[in-house]
Amino acid sequence: MCFRLMHFISTPAVNDLTSESCARFNMEISNREDVRYCSYASMRSPADMPFILRSWGNRIAAHSGDNDGMVPVASAQWGEFRDVLQADHFELTGWSFAWPDARKARPFNHLQFYLNLVRELTENHS
Repeated sequence: MCFRLMHFISTPAVNDLTSESCARFNMEISNREDVRYCSYASMRSPADMPFILRSWGNRIAAHSGDNDGMVPVASAQWGEFRDVLQADHFELTGWSFAWPDARKARPFNHLQFYLNLVRELTENHS
């Protein structure tokens, strides 16, 4: 029942993230000349992903290569591409569903990343 409800709720949003829908969006909405676009991607090998992401991570890897369990690295790049972060999709928001592991830099230090990003943006804006 829970999975059916989640599927019902998430289907419209997931449909907006298909390759076709994103291509249509990019054709209809152009970049603004007065905006600087930068992007980051994240990835972990599917074997290092938490169980909840591993199946998707394997599917995406087979089709599109490196990914974070939800988004391929190639799909996350827009404008000035800055870096590939060592994190799964949930870790970017501060959720970690896997055991801590210093060798694998887990959990990803999302707070430090975002603090550094805001600091860099404010310094470059001045």
